[in-house]
Amino acid sequence: MNLIKELQPGTIVNISLYDKVHNRLKFKMIYVGLIENEYLILKFQNITSAANDSHDLKAGVQLSIQTVVAQEYLTALNFQVSSLGISKLREPLLLVEYPKIVKGQRLRTAPRISVELMANITYPKLDRQYLALISDFSMTGLKCEYLLSEEVLENPTSEELTGQEVNVEFVANDDLDMDFSISGVVKNARQREKVQLGVEFTEEDTGVVKSAFAILLMREYGL
Repeated sequence: MNLIKELQPGTIVNISLYDKVHNRLKFKMIYVGLIENEYLILKFQNITSAANDSHDLKAGVQLSIQTVVAQEYLTALNFQVSSLGISKLREPLLLVEYPKIVKGQRLRTAPRISVELMANITYPKLDRQYLALISDFSMTGLKCEYLLSEEVLENPTSEELTGQEVNVEFVANDDLDMDFSISGVVKNARQREKVQLGVEFTEEDTGVVKSAFAILLMREYGL
């Protein structure tokens, strides 16, 4: 199997290189797509990154690239390629050689990761929003908890929350470096001093979930 073809657009790609004085430089980019057997296309995370990093990624520079393929399990990919330079179309894009040799390492067979992420939990039908701590993340759902709001006269009960549609909105932080939201359904809820939820993701957000899970795995393995 050609693992490069399994890469999904939007996947985070870690790039490293050595400058003229042998300092190691690291960059984070986003995978866009490929022209088979010719080159891979990567984009910068934002305009600032494009302005600051373009010079270091000029054509001919040797790059070490690490990323993750999310299938029924997750596989870390490592390969060495040369930069083909920056192509400026609607936005600056980095072109790199199509890799001839790709090393793959299965990262995980267990489906869940223990995390500490903050996110906004919104119940659209109840018109309620809470700041929650995500403690567990998987390809199918998450676990979180939040404090009851003192500003609301009546917080929803556990029975009312179970089965509710919910939106989980992440804001860019040191762990994910991206803004995104995932929709789901509350499968179970417990309420004491805090509210603890088990949320199952909807199938429509599969691509977003895979990207987020891959980023968290890369953090866990120091990639």
